Amino acid sequence: MTEEKKAKDEIRIEFEKLGENIRQAVHGAWESEERKRISKEIHDGLIEIGAAFTRLGDEIAESPGVQRVREEVDDFGERIQSGEVGQKINDELVSLLQTINQKLDTHIKGETEDSAPSESIDEG
Repeated sequence: MTEEKKAKDEIRIEFEKLGENIRQAVHGAWESEERKRISKEIHDGLIEIGAAFTRLGDEIAESPGVQRVREEVDDFGERIQSGEVGQKINDELVSLLQTINQKLDTHIKGETEDSAPSESIDEG
């Protein structure tokens, strides 16, 4: 065996040993009691966070402010179904259109009156 081939074989053997040692180290770390303890602590902590959010959500849902908003939404829904809201919107729209028409009518009549004398002057 030549020196070059022997050197390559030694390098290959050392890489194989290194790979096996890394595999064993990772496996040992994964199976270690410390990793299992930390994993359990993280798991338990996440469960507690979830429970805290659930409690917070329940408290918020039961708060007077949320109850009031819920009642107002229900009341508004009932008014929509009864037609009360639709009638109110209709009434407001009619009133708005009447106001616009009155103002336009006044404006048009004002311009007609202003322009009528000047036309008669031009014709005369």
